[in-house]
Amino acid sequence: MAENNRRPLIIAGVVAGIVVLVFVFGVSRGGGDRPADESMRSRLAGIAPVAPLTTADLVVTGGQCAIAGPQITVQQGCAFSIAAFGGTFDLGPVTKRGRLEVVSAPGTVTVSMTIEGTDAAQELEPGATTDLTVGRAGGSLSLACPGLSACRLQLSAP
Repeated sequence: MAENNRRPLIIAGVVAGIVVLVFVFGVSRGGGDRPADESMRSRLAGIAPVAPLTTADLVVTGGQCAIAGPQITVQQGCAFSIAAFGGTFDLGPVTKRGRLEVVSAPGTVTVSMTIEGTDAAQELEPGATTDLTVGRAGGSLSLACPGLSACRLQLSAP
């Protein structure tokens, strides 16, 4: 066998040896089937593929509305865009989620979303909530409030 033909076999043998050593070390030092301790869970909690959807993610594109902290005040109707996210090489969160609650309204509030080409609408009574989920491509959100009185909504973590 020529020297250049043996090199891939030697490299494969070294890699297989390293894999076996890592496996043996993991089995000997592992905790079996016991649950992870609190410090391990808290370290892993920060790498969740879901981020909260907040009012800072909403950009007003039309209508009469105001945002103050988590509160959204809508006069008749309002439209928002939600920018694409994920960062360089899409290493950020996969989705953003939030819970929208109708705090006060003179009637039924219509919540409409367009996410990745799909339209969805829901009508909410005062006190009702709905969960919003947005993918990396972003989307749009529109709120319609009946009558002349303003509607107050709140966006919070699910």
